[in-house]
Order: sequence, then structure tokens, then C-alpha cells
Amino acid sequence: YFARATTEVHGRKCIFVANKKYLDNIDDSVSMVVTSAEIAGNLDEHSFGLCITENVRGTFFELMSRQEYRYKSECKRTIIGGNCEISNKAIIADSNVVIGNNVKIGDFVVIHPNVIIGDNVIIQTAARIGEQDFNVYSYNGISKQVYHGGKVVIGPNVLISSGVLIGQALYSYDTTEIGCNCFIGANTCIGHNSKIKNDCEIC
Repeated sequence: YFARATTEVHGRKCIFVANKKYLDNIDDSVSMVVTSAEIAGNLDEHSFGLCITENVRGTFFELMSRQEYRYKSECKRTIIGGNCEISNKAIIADSNVVIGNNVKIGDFVVIHPNVIIGDNVIIQTAARIGEQDFNVYSYNGISKQVYHGGKVVIGPNVLISSGVLIGQALYSYDTTEIGCNCFIGANTCIGHNSKIKNDCEIC
């Protein structure tokens, strides 16, 4: 996995360390560290690979974006449950979307891949679910958007109002989550990796 230094994952991970304060977060799960020559000089004998670069953050996200985009999760046809009302003006990805029963989707809604929507959800006009979020990085003097390879999971009995944007989780192992019985008010932005628990109202 490409992951934050502070994140526990089930498996090995590649991290970046641009600040010495994160050196203590390097543990046995780390297989590669992207870092600067200065910080690498502070590392004791190690059992992981090193990628030395002047642009630590940019190099990490360039590697991650290329890898995640090339090897994104296995494509599965989109599944739509029973008794759904979906506008013919909505755009739903044809792969890696699961929509529950009794879901109502309004005009101009966009649902990207890697989205799971529970039963009895209402998504109103022009909402965007699983949007590539706001992270940018600079690589070789060019600003690029970080590829987001995670998921969005929306629980049952949720109302998503008009113009809402819900960002796809950044890392492949993570999710942006909205619990059950939530109300997300118009023009709200839910950033990537957010975890909204049950019975919340956000305006």
C-alpha cells in the first residue's frame, strides 16, 4: 500500500517522510520510504528500501498516482437494487458501484466508481459522489491532481441534498463514510477520508 506513516494497514506500505518528527512512525510494516537525503542520514540500519529525492511529497504522490491508476481495483459491473428511481439525466459509472433498494437519484447527479450506497437513500439534483478530491502536488514543475483510489460508503436512510460533493477516499485501503440516518445539506462538501457517524446533520 501507499499510506501515511501514521496509518496501520494489513500488509506492507510505502510512506513518505518529509519531516523528522515522523521518523518514529517507521515500523516493521514499512517496505519503502520516500525521503530527502538529509532525513535519510538520520535513519539507522534499516530493512526497507529508500527513494531519495529533493521533492519528497511530489515524488511519493507521482508514484502512488501512477500505481493506483494502473492497478485500480478489479472492475465489477454496477449493481442497482430494486424499486429505485434514477433520473435519465444522472450519470452513474458502469463499474464498481453498488446501489441499494429504494434509492432515488435526481437530475444531473454523478456517481463515480468505488461507491456503495445503502437502501432508502435520496440523492438530489447535481450531487457528485466519489469525486476526485482536492489534493494537488508538484512534479517536474507541473501541478497535478493526486489520484484518489479509495471508496465512498453511504449508509441507509441518508438524504444528500442538491449540489453536495462527496470526495473519494485518497488511499486504496480507506473509505469516505457517511453513516445511516444522516442529512447532508445543500452545497456541502464532504472531504476525502471523512468519517461521519450515524444520525448526523451537516449543513
